Amino acid sequence: MNKIFKTPHLFFFGLVPIFILISFFRSDTSFDFNFQNTYFAIAIPYLCYLSAAFFGLVGINYYVLHWARKAHKKALTSIHITLQIASLLFFIYFMFSIPGNNNSGTAYPSPIDENSLFIVSFALFIIATIVHFVNFIMSLLAKRE
Repeated sequence: MNKIFKTPHLFFFGLVPIFILISFFRSDTSFDFNFQNTYFAIAIPYLCYLSAAFFGLVGINYYVLHWARKAHKKALTSIHITLQIASLLFFIYFMFSIPGNNNSGTAYPSPIDENSLFIVSFALFIIATIVHFVNFIMSLLAKRE
């Protein structure tokens, strides 16, 4: 775990192929998300591609800090990665708890509300992203060590 905090760009670059691989496993799945009185149908592969692109960008941010020889704030990096891992655990459980389109008629009802699980995952993701941006900006403005 300490290696992840020292080289976070490798961790985030490693998440990119994982989410692309998950998109192939869950290619027949979509998620119905309701917001007030509006229903959205989101395909899980699109969420995986969006996540892979985001993790690639975060990896590039951390690599730019490494390349410019600017030290990232270790406390903020550990908070960011911890929140991101918690968000990922909820998100991956959410993706695999939704039954596929091929077997949706035979699926058992889930004891967990998928909307709530998605909202918790998304809230943790937003907080982790804000912590990452604060960490990135503070590290860029700091002097070299």
